[in-house]
Amino acid sequence: MSKEDKIKISVGEAYWVLGMFKKLESICLEINSLPMTLRPEIKDFRDRLRQRLREMEARKRES
Repeated sequence: MSKEDKIKISVGEAYWVLGMFKKLESICLEINSLPMTLRPEIKDFRDRLRQRLREMEARKRES
């Protein structure tokens, strides 16, 4: 599987993934007293996922 491959997940799964990121960040902050550092590609994935969900919510509100 290459970085360009697309993976389809449901909206519920996307929110679950974002929730797991949030839990990992809080655990890391509690243990290390420092924010979690993500590899750039993982951070980009999280940011793209958030953006796609925002766009979907905005389209849903418009209709």
